[in-house]
Amino acid sequence: MKWYMKFTLAFALTMLLAVSALAILTQPGITTGGLNISLTGANTQTSTAGATSVQVGERAATNNSVAQVPVAQQTQTSALPVLDARAAVKVAGPAVVTIVNTQSTQGTRFRGTLTGSGSGVIIDSRGYIVTNNHVVENQQSLEVIFSNGTKAPAQLVGTDPLTDLAVLKVDVAVPDVAEFSDSNALEPGQPVVAIGSPLGDFRNTVTVGVVSALHRSLNDSGSVALQDLVQTDAAINHGNSGGPLVDLNGRIVAINVAVVRSAGPGDVAEGLGFAIPSNTVKEIADQLIAKGTISR
Repeated sequence: MKWYMKFTLAFALTMLLAVSALAILTQPGITTGGLNISLTGANTQTSTAGATSVQVGERAATNNSVAQVPVAQQTQTSALPVLDARAAVKVAGPAVVTIVNTQSTQGTRFRGTLTGSGSGVIIDSRGYIVTNNHVVENQQSLEVIFSNGTKAPAQLVGTDPLTDLAVLKVDVAVPDVAEFSDSNALEPGQPVVAIGSPLGDFRNTVTVGVVSALHRSLNDSGSVALQDLVQTDAAINHGNSGGPLVDLNGRIVAINVAVVRSAGPGDVAEGLGFAIPSNTVKEIADQLIAKGTISR
């Protein structure tokens, strides 16, 4: 055989082997050069070895496996979850009230009348409402505004300055009653909802957050320290005092009592709200309803 015929035959065999090798290397699921090649029709993506390539609305094939990827899952995986408090508000909201305190000015330098406002929550179908003691201090007369806007006069049943709690009573039919939950079961990070009337004008405002910490203490300008408080980052403002902090089932886990705005000279703090745990509230409220005073 002449030399040019041998060369032609060798060249043909070499080309045949090269084409066969290329055909093998481009089969689906074969790893070449550290890459996973996914053949999925439209929107094909190539990912690094060991990763799964995801196609929107298509099938992803990697390492000879085929997985269906829902479009909703693909488009929402990077979105943060949103706390839906609507169910809790529907349950607890109708039992939340605004309390207007017309205060006595006797023995003060003020003339005329002073009014203050806060929040409260109905805890008994007989018309009993729990709030903070500082909401009703120096009261001359008290008025309750229900969630539907109707008003009714209220009488003070009893107070406990040590826990900053008080109980009022209205002698009209109440729109709803809120239930207590076990505050001993609270955990940091648990979602909570605050409902109240910040500044007295924005009735039944809803804010959401989490339980930031448990068993906190506060001492306000040398007064009796408040103990065993629930800390939350749900927005609490003046007028929210006495309103409920509820879980996602709409049950009272605490009664809002204070907010800290400053942590020292020049420092401004946000998201530092505090509330009295429900087990303490229920114990004090039951005693005030039964006999008007607290026995310790």
